[in-house]
Parts: sequence; C-alpha cells; structure tokens
Amino acid sequence: MWTTASTLSFLVICLGVHEAQSEIPKRLTCDPPTCLFRDLHFKTTEELNGLMIEFDSDYYNTLEIVDSTIPIISRAFVTADVQVLNITKCNLYDILPNTFRKSDELKQLYLDGNRLQKLYHGVFIGANKLEEIKITNNQLKTIDLEAFLGLEKLKELDFSGNQISTLPSDIFVNMKTLTSVTFNDNLLQQLDGGMFADLNQLEDLSFENNFLRTIAANTFEGLNNLNRLILKNNRLESIDARAFAPLTNLTVLDLSGNNIKTITKDLFYPLTNLKELQLEDNYINDLEENVFERNTALERLDLSDNLIPELKPAVLSNLTQLKYFFAGKNLLRTIDVNLFRYNTIMEIIWLDGNLLEKLLPGTFDALGLLWALNLEKNQLTTLDGGLFINLSELKELNLNENRIQELKAGVFKGASNLEKLYIDSNVITVIEEHFLDDTPRLEIITINDNFVTNVPAGLFSNQTKLLEIILANNYIKDLAPGTFDNLQESVTRLNISENLLDMIDGAVFNMSNLDTLVLNDNLIDDMLATALESLPSLTELHIGENLLKQIPEAINKVTNLTYLMINDNYITKVNKGQLSQMKKLGYLSLYDNLIESIENGSFQGLDDLVWLNLGRNEITKLPAGLFANLTNLQKLFMGETNFSASNDAYFQSLKALETLDLDGNILSIIGADFLSGLTSLTQLRLEDTKGVFNGSHFKSLKSLEFLTLDNSNTTTISEDFFAGTPNLKSIYLTNSPLIYISSKAFSGLKNLTELYLGSYSGELKDIVANNTQLTVLELKEMNFTTLSDHFFSATRKLESLTITNNPNLSQLKPTWFKHLHHLTNLDLTNNNISHINPAIFESTPLLAELFLMGNPFKTLEKGMFQNVPLLKSLDLEDTTLSELPVGIFDGLYKLEKLYLSTNNLSHLANGTFRQLHSLSEIYLSNNSIENLDPFLFADTPRLKIIDLSYNKLSSLDDRLFAHQLALEELNLSNNLFVTFNLPQMSFAQTLKTLFIDSNMLTALKITPQLEELKADNNHITTIEVVNSSYYKLTTLSVQNNNFESISPAYPFYNLQELSVAQNTIPGIHLPTIVSRLPRLKSLNVALSAVATVGSASDVKQTRLKVLDLSNNKLTAEELEKVKNLPRLEAFAIGGNQFDEFAADVVLNNLPKLKTLGLYGSELTCGFTKYIEEIAKELHFTVETFSGTEQWQTKCREAEAEQENGTEN
Repeated sequence: MWTTASTLSFLVICLGVHEAQSEIPKRLTCDPPTCLFRDLHFKTTEELNGLMIEFDSDYYNTLEIVDSTIPIISRAFVTADVQVLNITKCNLYDILPNTFRKSDELKQLYLDGNRLQKLYHGVFIGANKLEEIKITNNQLKTIDLEAFLGLEKLKELDFSGNQISTLPSDIFVNMKTLTSVTFNDNLLQQLDGGMFADLNQLEDLSFENNFLRTIAANTFEGLNNLNRLILKNNRLESIDARAFAPLTNLTVLDLSGNNIKTITKDLFYPLTNLKELQLEDNYINDLEENVFERNTALERLDLSDNLIPELKPAVLSNLTQLKYFFAGKNLLRTIDVNLFRYNTIMEIIWLDGNLLEKLLPGTFDALGLLWALNLEKNQLTTLDGGLFINLSELKELNLNENRIQELKAGVFKGASNLEKLYIDSNVITVIEEHFLDDTPRLEIITINDNFVTNVPAGLFSNQTKLLEIILANNYIKDLAPGTFDNLQESVTRLNISENLLDMIDGAVFNMSNLDTLVLNDNLIDDMLATALESLPSLTELHIGENLLKQIPEAINKVTNLTYLMINDNYITKVNKGQLSQMKKLGYLSLYDNLIESIENGSFQGLDDLVWLNLGRNEITKLPAGLFANLTNLQKLFMGETNFSASNDAYFQSLKALETLDLDGNILSIIGADFLSGLTSLTQLRLEDTKGVFNGSHFKSLKSLEFLTLDNSNTTTISEDFFAGTPNLKSIYLTNSPLIYISSKAFSGLKNLTELYLGSYSGELKDIVANNTQLTVLELKEMNFTTLSDHFFSATRKLESLTITNNPNLSQLKPTWFKHLHHLTNLDLTNNNISHINPAIFESTPLLAELFLMGNPFKTLEKGMFQNVPLLKSLDLEDTTLSELPVGIFDGLYKLEKLYLSTNNLSHLANGTFRQLHSLSEIYLSNNSIENLDPFLFADTPRLKIIDLSYNKLSSLDDRLFAHQLALEELNLSNNLFVTFNLPQMSFAQTLKTLFIDSNMLTALKITPQLEELKADNNHITTIEVVNSSYYKLTTLSVQNNNFESISPAYPFYNLQELSVAQNTIPGIHLPTIVSRLPRLKSLNVALSAVATVGSASDVKQTRLKVLDLSNNKLTAEELEKVKNLPRLEAFAIGGNQFDEFAADVVLNNLPKLKTLGLYGSELTCGFTKYIEEIAKELHFTVETFSGTEQWQTKCREAEAEQENGTEN
C-alpha cells in the first residue's frame, strides 16, 4: 500500500541527504495523483541496490522518473505491477541483463533523452507483454541481433535520434506483430534486402534523416500491408525499379530531401493505392509522361524544389483524384494549356518560384473547385482576361514577385469568391479604376513594393467585405477624398507606409471600423487637428520614420488608441498634455527622435501603459517624478539616450516593471538605491555603460532573471554581488576589466542557466561548483593555464562551452569533459592548443558544433573526430595546417559546414572529403592552392557554398563541380583567372552568387539566374550575359575596372545595389539610371572622372537611399541638378570641383537625408560653417574636415587674408 508522506517533503530530504553524502534513499513513495519522481540523483549502480517504491497497483499502472540521475534501470522500477515505465532525461547509460525478468505486465517502455549506447542480446527478456518501446535521443550505436528476443506482442518500435549506422539483417525475424518501426535521425547507410520479410502486419515504416543512398529490389519484401513509408532527408540517388513492388497497400510515400535525379517510368507502377507522394527537394530534371500512370488514387503530389523544365499533360492526365499539386521552385517556363484538363477536383496548386512568363486563357478552365493558386516568384508580365473565368471557388491568389506592369479591369472575371489577393513586388505603375469589380468578396489585398503613383477613387467601389489593404512602398503622394468611402464599415487595417505622403487628409480616412493605420516612412511633417477624427475605432497607429517635429494634436484626439509607434522622427520635446487623452494607451514608442526634454506630467493619465521606448534620444536628465503615474508599466527602454543616473528616485515608482534597458548610456556614477524598489524586474540591460557595479545596486531585485553588464568598468565580482538576485538565470559580464571573481560569487544562483564572463586577469577558481542547471558557459579572454579537474563536475547539463582568446591555455584535460554528456557546442577559438587528445570527445558524443580556429595545430591526428559523429559545424581556420590526411573527416556524415581558411594547404587529395555527404558549406580561402583534384568534391553533392578565395587558381576543371547538385555561391576572389564563362559551368543553372574580384579578368560572362556579382579590381569593360527575357541580378559591384559607361548594367532591371567606382565614366544620366533600374537603392560612382549627371532635375520617383558621387569632376552647377530624391539618406559629394554650392537648393529637396559626405573638398571656411548650420537645422550629419588642424590653419589664413584686404 502507498503511504501518505508528502512527495515534496520527501524529495527535499532525499536531495539533502545526497548532497551531504550521507544515507542514500531506499524507499520512494508515490504521491497521488501520479507516480512521478524528479531530481533523484544516484551516482553509482550500487546506490540503487535495495531501493524500493511503494506502488499501489490498484491506483497506479505508470511509473515516471524525469530529470534525474539514474545510471541503470533498478529492478524496483520494473515490478510486476508496472505497465508503463518512463525514464526520461536521467543519464541512464546501461540496461543490465535480467532487468525485466519480473516485468510481467509491462506494456510500454519510454527511455527518451538518456545515454544508452547498446542493446544486448535478450535485454528485454521477461517483459513478454511489451507492446511499445521508445528509446529515442540516446547514444545507441549497436543493437544486437536478438535484442528483442521474447517480445511476441511488440507493436511499436521507435529508435529516433540515435547513432545507429547498421542494423543486423535478421533483426526483425519472427517479430510478426510489429505495426510501426521508426529509425529517424540515425546514421544508417543501407537497408539489407529482405530484412522486413516477416513484418507482414507493419503499417508504418520511417527512416527519415539518415544516409541511405540506394534502395535494392528486395528491400521491402514482405511489407504487403505497409500504409506509410517515410524516407525523407536521406541521400538516395537510385531506387531499383522493383523496390516498391511489394507495397501494394501503400498510401503515403515520402522521398523528399534526397538526391534523386531521375525516376524510372515503372518505379511507382505497383502503388495503385498511393494517395500522397512527396518528391520535393530533390534534383529531378525530367518526368516521363507515364510516370504516374497507375497512381490513379493520388490526392497529393509534391514536385517542388527540383529542376524540372517541363510538365507534359500526360504526367497528370490519369490523376483524376488529385487535390493538392505542388511544383514550385523548378525551371518551368510554360504551362501547357491542357496540363490540368483532367484534374477536375483540384483544390490547391503551387507553381511559385519558376520562370513562367505567360499563362494562356484556358489553363485553369477545368478547375472549378480550385481555392488556392500560388504563382509567386515567376516572370509573368500580364494577366490575360479570361484566365480565371471558371475559378468560381478560388479564394486565395498569390502573384507576388512577378513583372506585372498594369492591373486591368476584367482580369478576375469569374473569380467572384476571391478573398485574398497578393500582388507585391511587381512593377505595377497603373491600376485601372474597375480592376476589382469582379471580386466583391475580397477580404485582403496587398500591392506592396510596386511603383503605383495613383489609387483610383473608385477602385474599391464594389468592395463591402475588405478587411485589410496594403499599399506600402509605392510612390503615392496623395489619396483622393472618397477613395475608401465604400469601406467605412469593413476595413480594419490599412498600410500605406513607404510612400510620399506629406499630409493626412481627414476626408480620405473615413473608415469607422479601422483599428490599425500604418503610415511609416512617408514625408509627413505635421497633421491637421482633424486628420484622424473619422477613425473612432483606431487602436493602433504607426507613424515612424516621418518628418514630425512634435507630437501632433490629432493623435491625442484618438482616445481609443492602445498602440502608438512614433519612432524615428525629429521630435525634440514632449510636453505635458500631448498624450493626456489617450487613456487606453498600452504601447508607446518614441525611439530614435531628437528628444532633449520630457516635461513632468507628460505621461500623466496613461494608467494602462505597459510598454515604453525612449531609446536613442538626447535625454540627459529626466524629471524625478516623470514615471510616477505609470504604475502598470512593465517594459521600459532607455538605451542610448545620454541619460545619467543622477537621481536615485527615477524608477522607484515602477513597481510592475519587468524589463529595464539602459544600454549605451554613460553611468559612471550610480547611487546604491538607483534600482531599489523594482521587485518585479526580471530583465535588466546595462550594456556599454562604463559603470562600476557591485552587489548594492542589485540588492532588491529578487525577481531578476536576466542581467547584462557587458562592456562596463566593473572589476570585482564579490561573494555578495548577486546576493539580492537569487533567481538569476542569465548573466552577461563580457568585455569588462575583471580582476577578481570570488569562488562563491555564483553559488547562490541555483537557477543559473547562462553565464558569460571575460576578460578576466585573476585566478579562476571553481566558480560554478554549485550551478547544476547551467547550460551555457563562456570564459572569454582569461589567462589561466589550467583549471581544476572537477571545475565542470557540477555542470552536467552544460550544452554550450566557450573558452576563447586565452594565450596561456595549451592543453585540455579529459577530466574537464568527463561529465559533459549533453554538450552540443564547444568553442576553443584563439587559444594556444597544439594537440587535442581524441579521448576528450568520448564523453561528448552529442557535439554538433566544434570551433578550433586560431590554435597552432599544424597537423591533425587521424581519428581525431571519430567520437563526434553528430558534428554539423567544424572550424579549423587559422590552425597552421599544411595537409589533411585522407580519412580525417571519415564518419562525419552529418557535417554541414567546414572551415579550413587561412592555413598552409597547397594540396587536397582525392578522398579528403569522401564521407561528408551532408556538407553544404566549405571555406578554403587564403591557402596556397594552385590546382584541385577534379574529383575532390565528388562525394559532397549537397555543397551550396564554396569559398576558394585568396588562392592561386587560374582555371576550374570541368569535372570539379560536376557532382554538385545545387551549388549557389562560389567565391574565387583574389586568384589568377583571366576569363570566366559561367554558362559553360556545370553549376550554371543553380549559382546565385559569384565573387570573382581581384583576379586578372579581361572577359566575364554570366547567366540570367545570377543574383549577386562582385568583380572588382579586374580589367573588364563590360559584362556579357546570356540573352534572356529575365535577369535576377540584384547586386553588382565592378569597381576598379575599365568601364566607360553604366549602360552594361541596364539589362539588370532588378538591381538594388550598383557600384562602378574607380572606372573612367565621363558622365552619367540619373533619369535614365532610375528609369532602367527602378529598384536601385544604392549607387556608387566615386573616383570615376564623372563630369555630368545629365538632366538630374528630371529625376522622379526613385528609391535611391545611398548615392556616392565623391572624387569626380562635378562642378557646383552639375551638383545643383541633384534633387528630387525624396528617399536619399546618404549623399557623398566630396572631392569634386567646387568650393561651395547652392546648398539650400539641393539639401531642402532631400527630406530624408541623414549623412552628407564632403570629405576631400576644398570648401571655403565660410561655406563649411554655413553647411554645418544647415545640417543642424535639418538634422543630418555632415562629414567635412571641420575641426581638424588642417582646416583650422586654412581658416586662420583665410581670415588673416581677409583682414589684410579690409585694411588695405
């Protein structure tokens, strides 16, 4: 019978006994309503001897032990009465023979998150009624052939998240009752033929996230009743045409995330009951017409993210039950008008991310039940009338990121039930007034990121259900009264941010139900008092990044407002009463204004305010009682405000405050009571304050959980530093000049999970000896040569350990890592370690990230990484390596990122990377490589990023990247290439980014698919490109070449960043540049001998934010043409041929200007002072030589000369 002793009291006693190394608990009592135990800690198997559990079988059938230390399964846990045993996260590392000999009633066994490494022959003997075994997220490497001996009723097996690389071919013999087998997230490379032959009742089989490469003909023999087969995310390249022959009852097949290139025409023939087929994220480049001929029951087919150039109608013609079809991210240029002719019950079609330029009327005529159509990220230029004529059930249509120029009336005729319409990021300039007349049930429309200048007054005249309108990032200067009149009672959210609005007309916003209005990043400098009067339901207003110099009266009249974002304006002062009527305001941002003062009482009446951001202003002093009325404030942000803590009473009234951010303020003098009274504070940020902190500052912060003191001037962490903050979970104390840390500084912090320390010049004692919950520890810039053997003994939950930038650390002790079984991240960057004993990693089998950069290894010991098979990222940069032994990376099947830059490598042998089947990024820059073996990367088909910069390569063998299925980024900078012809490369279709600067190029040819190109410091005069109807290039840099014009960039209409600096370009024509490159945000033509900017005054509607014309031959007259750039933020014009210019003409037309660069100009002293006065008035930064000794000397000479002239 169970006793009535309190479990809580009992556990407290047990833990106390354990810590005192006294009597080990021998009797555990189940306390109703569950038999659940936590925090039991038995160091050795001997301590479990004689253990008993009071377990009433009439009341319980389940025993659970979690978050404990249990080395083995005690027989006390597996008595005859236990039906369900769950031992989770208990560091269980072994199951002894005969453990289950008396487990007559055990049916379910769950051993998740432990350290088991092997299951022995007959390990479960005695548990004859076991139906389910789940041993997931352990460290299992081996399962003996007869591990499941005697389990004649077993139905479910799950061994996910282990390190199993092979399975005995007869492991499932006589296990006829199994219905579900799961081996996800292991290291399996093959499945033996016939291994499932006895499993004729199996319904569910899953091997997701393994390393299977082939499937043989008889692999699935015997699985006649299998319903679901998951082979997702393996490395499958070939599947025998007969492999699926036994699977006649299969309904779900997932082959996604493999390396499949081709599919044999007979592969799916036997699967006549198949309903769901997942083939996405492969490399399929062709589909035969009859490939799905017999899969007539198919309801879902996913072909997305492949390389399919064409879909013939016959591919889908037999799939009359198909409802969901996905073919996005392929290379489709056209869709045959008959493709969907027989798929009459189709509901969802995804064709996003292809190269479709046109869709013919009739393409969707048979799809009367279609409700979602995604055509995003194609090259569509028009939508022909009649395309949607039969789509009466269509509810969602996505046309984002195409090249549609006009929105014409009649386009959506037939789509009368359309509810959601997305047309973002096209090149729309014109919207016809009756464009939406055929979609009366529309609820959401987004026309964001286009070039619309005018919204027709009658556009929404037929809309009565519209809820959300987004017209952001266009060129709208004003909206006609009546535009939204028909939407008075429907629209709740309107976004017209990033336009050119300079005023808000109350007659336009006549919408009684509007609750959210977004006006960010316009040119609004004031509002009429009546501007928002017609919005009685408004609760959320965003008006950041405008030109407001004060808080408009109109805002204060919106009495239902709960959310006000008025950040990034030019407000200099907050006056009492400006916010007084907004009694319901809960969130207020005044971030990044120019506020110097806030009157006392400014926040009076804001009783509901819970979130306030005053960061990045110029507040040096606050009235003592400013926050007195904010009794419900929970989060206060005051970073970078020039605030100084001159008064201890600032925050004491904020009893509900949970977060306080004072980052970036200089708090050199801080009173001891500065933070007193903040008993609810859980997060405190004091980064970059230069303050000297001690325990007295935090003495009352009993609820504090997060504290950052990074970059302070704190030197001492005494024993009582954190005495007032017992609930701290995260501490950041980096980049501070620590010289003393008490060994007991953190001992009282029982909940501490994250600790970041350094630099530290003192002796490092056992500072974390009592922090058993620690999961992250960083020791940065310390000077210890070693640590005690038991330094990490208590931190057994540690997942991330960082010991960096310590020149005195040359050796690692295996004893440090003995108990770090949960470690997944180890960073040892920039120490002085020359050798690592592989035995260190025997205790860290879960390691996923290992950073060894900046240590003088010179050589790597073979087998060094054999104990870390789960490694995903390995950094060996700057480790003086001169060679990599073949096989050094063997077994690292899961490695995704490998860093080998800045070494002395000159030769990489074939086979060096032979087992890195998951490798997606490799960095080999700054070595001495002249040639690469043509088959070096043959076993790394998933490589997406290769960095070979700063080597001595002059050519690439055609075979080098032939096995890379989807190479996206290639860096060849600082090599010896003379020509580069990308279209001839094997990876031409998939490459998105090419860096080839600082070579000796005289010719460069690219593909339309390329999105980013950097070819600085070469000898090219133009960029050749394959002729195409589309180009994806968004970033182009060709600095220091032989260009004579910007015109070679004109075909790339999607360019957002263009740099042609240091060429010889006599003149540019800004109107043409803006017209041909309408999305351009940054243009750099510095140091290019430019003498004219063309008729720049004709420039209209541009997105240009950065313009660099410095160090050219521009005169003041030419410069004065540059205006009407309403979004320009940075303008560099120094070093041209003027000493002054009509500053008011230019600068008054640049309302968003933040930085004016005049370095290099020989400006007169008077003009320099004048320009600085304008900069102060218009609130931008001007970069000149003002204040330098050179400038002062020049001005003194000029003044003296002027005085002499006056005297004469």
